[in-house]
Amino acid sequence: MATALLSSTRLRALTLAGVGALGSLAFSRRWVFASSGPDVLIIGGTGLMGAPTARLLQWQGHRVVVMSRGTSKGMGCGGHRADQADCEMLVCDRNAKTDFLEALSSAQCPRVVVDFTALTPEHIEDVIAAHKRRRLDHYIFISTNMVYPGGVEDMDITGLPQPVAEEAADFSSVDAAPDTYGGKKLKCEALLRRALKDDNLPSTILRPPAVVGPGCDSRHEQLQRLVAGLPPLKARATKRPLTVNPGLFRVAYSGDVAQIIAAVVARGQAVHGETFNVASTESITLQEYVAAIGIHLRREPPELPSEPS
Repeated sequence: MATALLSSTRLRALTLAGVGALGSLAFSRRWVFASSGPDVLIIGGTGLMGAPTARLLQWQGHRVVVMSRGTSKGMGCGGHRADQADCEMLVCDRNAKTDFLEALSSAQCPRVVVDFTALTPEHIEDVIAAHKRRRLDHYIFISTNMVYPGGVEDMDITGLPQPVAEEAADFSSVDAAPDTYGGKKLKCEALLRRALKDDNLPSTILRPPAVVGPGCDSRHEQLQRLVAGLPPLKARATKRPLTVNPGLFRVAYSGDVAQIIAAVVARGQAVHGETFNVASTESITLQEYVAAIGIHLRREPPELPSEPS
């Protein structure tokens, strides 16, 4: 990795275009830095965690390619997030299976992959299929702390021994896991564990909790608006279960998650097959979280209603 980025040579590179079934497969390269670190593909690199990860890895000297759907519907705001790195962009919807496989196995695509958008077992199966076409050197899967048992869909880890160990995730009955965000991520993890043994797919799994940062989950903005005395956001239809009487939970800042990911990329083979929790060191209640917001806004935090939902 580049240890003295400011003295690195800045290069202007040509646009690389791939020809195949995808047709529109194009890596639009902008400014990059010479580096001994691996090239990195970030799937979902315009999102809450993806944007700071792309910026940090590029600053460290990696060649970074961001795969994004390129639409205004994503959290990445069509690639216009304020802290978005000015790096190569690959417009591809992973749900377009043929295009995704072509992109991920192409000769120009980096073999170190950070994946923020794999949400279902089918997404992981596509990654495994691409790995079989052209070997990946390191696949970093962003999972969630909602894989843990005990009411985790409500961010409540009260019933689990503290601190929660990575081994607390229960894979013994993974096929019966609920069809929820946490349940699907658990099934994704199970597939990766199997692929490490059966297909030699080197992977590392990270389990962040609720992540805050620019453009984060609107639930956090609701709390900030509550403390600031602003009117609430307009209610939106959601499939997310209501959080009733939440217990202890943890948060992480998106920039801190990016630093962890960069460390995992740097360690490479040393962390293949490993799983890591990523979170603040302390567990807090929702009222304590609101109080912390109040400190930063210099306002007296209100008492939360008995049913925060």
